[in-house]
Amino acid sequence: MNLNDMHVYGGYPGPGLLAQAHLADRERGRREREAAENRQLLELGEIVLHQPNDFAD
Repeated sequence: MNLNDMHVYGGYPGPGLLAQAHLADRERGRREREAAENRQLLELGEIVLHQPNDFAD
């Protein structure tokens, strides 16, 4: 990334800063979705572990 892109021009961020912010936002969203999926898998695993076993006996 060019250092000139990192400057603020006329009160607005340069294109490099905008691109960097966009990529950071997408990455944050990806991590949040992944964490939510992992939480859901753990919850489903707990539900499965506590289900009655119909094949016992």
